[in-house]
Amino acid sequence: MRTTVGIIGGGPSGLLLSILLDRLGIDNQVLEHRSRAHVQRRVRAGQLDHASVAFLRQAGLAGRLDRLGLPQRGMNLRWRGQTRRIDLEALSGGHSCMVYGQSALTCDLTNALAASGRSPVYGAEDIRLSDPESEPHVITYRKDGAEHRLECRFVAGCDGAHGPARRLVNGAGGGSSKRLPFSWVGVLSETPPVSPELTYAYHPRGFALWSMRSDTVSRTYLQCGADDQAEDWSDDRFWSEMQRRLGPDVTFSPGKVTERLMVRMQGYVADRMQLGNVVLAGDAGHTVPPSAAKGLNLAIADIRELSESFRRLLFEGRQEALAEYAQKALKRAWAGQAFSWQMTDLLHAPPSGDPFESNLKLTRLDSLLASPGQLSLFCRDYTGAEAA
Repeated sequence: MRTTVGIIGGGPSGLLLSILLDRLGIDNQVLEHRSRAHVQRRVRAGQLDHASVAFLRQAGLAGRLDRLGLPQRGMNLRWRGQTRRIDLEALSGGHSCMVYGQSALTCDLTNALAASGRSPVYGAEDIRLSDPESEPHVITYRKDGAEHRLECRFVAGCDGAHGPARRLVNGAGGGSSKRLPFSWVGVLSETPPVSPELTYAYHPRGFALWSMRSDTVSRTYLQCGADDQAEDWSDDRFWSEMQRRLGPDVTFSPGKVTERLMVRMQGYVADRMQLGNVVLAGDAGHTVPPSAAKGLNLAIADIRELSESFRRLLFEGRQEALAEYAQKALKRAWAGQAFSWQMTDLLHAPPSGDPFESNLKLTRLDSLLASPGQLSLFCRDYTGAEAA
């Protein structure tokens, strides 16, 4: 096969890029090593910020999102045994977020791509990339036991943190990374949300987050030990700890747990997001702690910029377009990293249980909530107001 842009990865980043390039008249092909069913079942992020929602609407891809998404015009913060509702819209200049599962967005993008007559190659195993300076670039892979070649002018690595594109562009161990000394244990359950808006809780025993996927389904998380395993957390242990951290005045009736997972808290930013004809986007170039829900939103921002860069390169002859994209993407990734780590540090209890550090965190939290100026900046970052 031959194409202009070979896209590795059939998640939201790769699918969205394929749709946008197709609309520009730029030939492309998506390769995904998993099956379509696996990709669409894969549960990841669940919140889109204002900038992402606005872009998906502009692109005509938000029909089901607007019907089924759960608007988040505010958020609840619990600390010192009380709840404070933070009015995101009022404090960010009219911006808000939307809870909409990544699996639902993946289905929407898959259907939109199919409507244009295109489809990813699923089950493309052992994907290998040629030299990034080669022309054409050659991607080889196996499917159904046979070897295949895809020749392309450019490669977009949208294949996540463990894909071949990151390794090619940054080498083994390239980039800056840091792991936090705790993890999250999370469950998806048939439990009505405790509030129509997300609830974040600081507690000396650890952080808690109550999110939702619908009026009857919740996704909830607890801070836990760095090396905890999912099987360490029975249903009874999880729900009793959630009740303890939310407080006795927050009532809920635990429902059937349909999924349990562990989230290792870490951040990564690549040294570079472009090498020759190969560019990175989304998790291939950066991952963030999930506390501020920035991962998927950073990926969408990357794709918005990258599609425009391909347009400038191929239709206007701007040879520097991909390098400019890479610079902007890295700057945006570090800004998202900074906010994610700020929010993570603010809301998570020190694993050591050190009362001195705990009181410092509470004092900083009190200061943030008492300062309209600081709180406004926080809400603008949280909702993606600056990127809209």
